[in-house]
Amino acid sequence: MSGFTRIQWIRLFFTYIERLTARYKKIDRAYGEKIVSLFVMELPIRKHTEEEIKKQYRILSKRYHPDAGGNSEYFNLLQKARKVLSD
Repeated sequence: MSGFTRIQWIRLFFTYIERLTARYKKIDRAYGEKIVSLFVMELPIRKHTEEEIKKQYRILSKRYHPDAGGNSEYFNLLQKARKVLSD
């Protein structure tokens, strides 16, 4: 195992996507953000309905909400992921 936490992996993925889009103009940044958002939401890579996204968000928000003893940074990433996947 690499020793990275889940949040560190997500930061690494977002940084990688930013660098790729800066270097190669043809790379679709939105597609990369959707892939990372699926990782954040703990969903498999496939098309998901709005209901599946909402259900998974509710489950994970209960686990990671800062008021419930969760991680606030991960909760913010979770909110961003939901927004990306809902668009």
